[in-house]
Amino acid sequence: MVGGSIAVTGDLTHVAFTIGSDVITKTGTYSYAPGDYAVKVTPNAGYRLEDGVAGAYTLTVAGFAGDCLKQVSIDTDPTASSCTNLTDGTNFTSWISIQLDKGVVYKIDGTVVTSQYTQVTPDVVHHVTAEAAAGFTLAGTHAHEWDLIATDTADSCIATGGTATPAVTHTAATCSAAGSYTLGVEEPELVSDILWTVNGESAVAGTFTAPTGTTLHIVATAVAGSGISGSETGSQEWTITIPASSAPCDLTTLAFTGVGSETSTLLIVALLLMLAGAGVFTASRLRSRAS
Repeated sequence: MVGGSIAVTGDLTHVAFTIGSDVITKTGTYSYAPGDYAVKVTPNAGYRLEDGVAGAYTLTVAGFAGDCLKQVSIDTDPTASSCTNLTDGTNFTSWISIQLDKGVVYKIDGTVVTSQYTQVTPDVVHHVTAEAAAGFTLAGTHAHEWDLIATDTADSCIATGGTATPAVTHTAATCSAAGSYTLGVEEPELVSDILWTVNGESAVAGTFTAPTGTTLHIVATAVAGSGISGSETGSQEWTITIPASSAPCDLTTLAFTGVGSETSTLLIVALLLMLAGAGVFTASRLRSRAS
């Protein structure tokens, strides 16, 4: 611990001057460790001290005089929050964040803090203190004690890392194609950060067909360490229905249930020929009976 000094001035020619056990024979400044020191001034033979001058007194040398220390200030209060994600993949769901400074010793519940994020027990009060480190003094009047509570929201922890923007689109059926829906991510590099379900079943990004009128409940969920843009829960939902074609389809005219017009013409001709043949056969039998 750094101490201070005692300055000796005046004429020492005719006095014996002592500081503690040290005999001082000349003026000057003398360094001393922090503590109390007995000072004694004894005039030599044939001399006396002037009226009002004490012959003995005690001086106190204080440790770490304020102007000898480096000043440090606390600019940001510690905070408690529910979740965060660090760039190294570390996830905290109940933590206290402190902006560390080499001139300040922070403690949480009496334990010295060594990193910016400290995971703590949720939903209880944690006492945080700040004190000057050796060689420093706290400047200003900023608070140096805090009581913080970190809420437990592990199930809805939002990551501060990669944030994806999932997208769902769908198209109507046409006369020649079924309707479809597409699952994707606006940031192609983050496609693997999103998990999909469709009507409760696991799905993957891509385009898929679905019958007209089908209703689909789609959920996108961010994997651990990622987030979804604009979502505080790390998930996003859609409910869509595949629509029918908006324009009428041109259908081939059918006859005799499922038979095309050209085929129906041939059948009619064949039927007429059969009827004509039957008529000829009947007429022949009538002539035979008449004869």
